[in-house]
Amino acid sequence: MTQPWGVLAACILACGVSGCAEDATQVMVVVRSDLRVPPHAYPEIDTVRILVSRSPDAKDAAETPVALDGSETWPLTLAVTPAAASNTLYAHVVAERDGELVIERNAFVRFVTGEKRMLVVDLLRDCVASTCEIGETCTVDGCVSDDQRDAKLAAWTGKPPEPLTAPRLCAGEWTDIYEISVTENSDYDDDPSFTADLLEFYFSSNRGSTPDTWVAKRESSDALWGAPEIVPGIAGTASEETPQISRDGLRLWFASTTGEGDKDIFLSTRETRESPWSTPVALNLWNNESETDYDRDVGEFNDGRSMFFSSNHRSAGQSGDDYDIFVVNRVGDDFTQWGTPVRVSQVSVDGENDMGPFPSVDGSRLYFHRQHASTGDADLYVAEREPKTGEFGEPRLVTELSIVSDGPNDIFYEQDWDVSDDECLAMFSRQMVDPDSMRNVSNVYVATREE
Repeated sequence: MTQPWGVLAACILACGVSGCAEDATQVMVVVRSDLRVPPHAYPEIDTVRILVSRSPDAKDAAETPVALDGSETWPLTLAVTPAAASNTLYAHVVAERDGELVIERNAFVRFVTGEKRMLVVDLLRDCVASTCEIGETCTVDGCVSDDQRDAKLAAWTGKPPEPLTAPRLCAGEWTDIYEISVTENSDYDDDPSFTADLLEFYFSSNRGSTPDTWVAKRESSDALWGAPEIVPGIAGTASEETPQISRDGLRLWFASTTGEGDKDIFLSTRETRESPWSTPVALNLWNNESETDYDRDVGEFNDGRSMFFSSNHRSAGQSGDDYDIFVVNRVGDDFTQWGTPVRVSQVSVDGENDMGPFPSVDGSRLYFHRQHASTGDADLYVAEREPKTGEFGEPRLVTELSIVSDGPNDIFYEQDWDVSDDECLAMFSRQMVDPDSMRNVSNVYVATREE
């Protein structure tokens, strides 16, 4: 019997495939999730399997698989009637993507004779990375015992609770592209970066004699940006480039010529958004292996345990001086302690400059730019991780933001883009030859898109 609110209903334990009359004793297994499902362009799960049996060690579990394609209605609802010799139900709910386990939930409950009860099983994104002990399951309260036989299930009223909603995530084409007003009258504004709340916007500018780090602020995410100011405690006599603010606004990364090598990555921190910045500290990512490395473009993971960056570093026996993208893991509580960098080969092409890496908040997509050796221009790319391997797939050129160059005086550099947590807004810089002065000018642009 299919209910109007969902796709599942069965007298699983008592009746087999032939079905049975509606029984007064039932448990309605209601499955909800705040994970993205098809037809979203970036689904996190594509299959849900509900297995029901008499107990955790029973060998006769009945399985109901649901291939998610957008036609199903959430919550998913399964009616379960007890077998004659049992008054317990063990529900094991599994969600997968491309055949790989994403999350699972368990619950061991009792039927109430003559009554219909409801078991709500929530597949929560906060539980995806959670590891519970045997006999436990992850809920909104963390890991709890999956044995709920002494708990009283809510009565089934004929209508399931409201479905959960996945956080907004945009995946459409980028539109509504415009230049940020605070950068319009400058010859060189580059390397935009912003906090997750969209209230602070950092960039590099040569409004002084050399590139320095500047910041513009605003009171709300839809307000105009205030007048930019140079970041105190960061600006110095040396060139500062590629500033990157952490999502919480407490760490500021940038590249500078004041390190041991040609250019190093520096880090400055602050206790709160109102606190002053600390004295910048250089990261020695290569253990002084080379004095000609140029490290830049930090893209910090949301958990702060890893980061991407770009570098022209070459190990012994390697040739060339183009930039590649590397990833490195933090080895201590101090943000200056890092392990050995590893080249990300899937997004690093020999002979091309792959730079400006920035990971999505869940780490499943990498935004970056590539400067082409054949034309000299730079374009924006995005690569998505393959669920089964964890490696990035073939990078995709973002054509709606990348202008194709046409001749030596018509070279465009779209580069250094940052994307909001919901991936609905992006900032990037565009460098081009001014047709009047024939000088290179660079300004910061914003682009938005819909789900």
